[in-house]
Amino acid sequence: MMNNFTQRTITGAVYVLLLIASVIVGKWTFLILFFLIHLRAMYEYFKMIAPSGKLTFTAYAVIAASLLAYFLASAVALDYININYLVLLLPLIFILLILILLSPAERTQLTGGSMLFPLIYITTPMLFLIFTAFNEGSYNAILVMIPLALIWINDTFAYLAGKLLGKHKIFPVLSPHKTWEGFIGGILFTVLAALVFPVWIKGGNVLQWISLALMVSLTGTAGDLFESALKRARGIKDSSNLLPGHGGILDRIDSFLFVIPFYFVYIKLFIYAFSF
Repeated sequence: MMNNFTQRTITGAVYVLLLIASVIVGKWTFLILFFLIHLRAMYEYFKMIAPSGKLTFTAYAVIAASLLAYFLASAVALDYININYLVLLLPLIFILLILILLSPAERTQLTGGSMLFPLIYITTPMLFLIFTAFNEGSYNAILVMIPLALIWINDTFAYLAGKLLGKHKIFPVLSPHKTWEGFIGGILFTVLAALVFPVWIKGGNVLQWISLALMVSLTGTAGDLFESALKRARGIKDSSNLLPGHGGILDRIDSFLFVIPFYFVYIKLFIYAFSF
């Protein structure tokens, strides 16, 4: 049998290649793949918090609402509908709250907060990702690849540095394997990678690239720890066993979910400093 490192490497390589291909091929493959990632992440979240392990009617309603939000955001980004149609999402929140009140299962076992939380935690970053990819009206694969590449570099070198040098735990109660040595190693290699990016991405000064790398490392690590806290609260190790050696989709995108909203703001602040 393959050891965990080999299994993790193979699964990670396939996952990364699939994401790169979907982003580079074009807007439709990008939107479709991240729709599937979004759907799976929502499903894993509700499986994780459901006391019985079974999704309730309201959980399915929340998932449906999140996917509707994704469709609307995609339609706006593709210029199929006016951005004003996004206001249609607001009544959904109140409809979902009513469903929670009417459902005995949710009233006794789950809170409204736990049911609506994934709309903030998972759906909102996905919407930010769409509007980042279509920042100036047309699809831009490079804008998507930059944060993905920096997240992968940070995660990979944090893992390797932690394995080789890790001695001092950051937050052992939440993540027993995450160390300060790994954290620093991830930051260093992410900064180095960001400084190499200008070879093919013109524009941006050294300070802007370094600040971008630091933002990705810090928010990515926070996202990783946050999901670890969610899993620890439920007494589980992984959000699912979909990806051998990695756990579930939610385990793979935990850093990404925290990075993307900050990256969106960064792009809005500095987009004119770069030539994408």
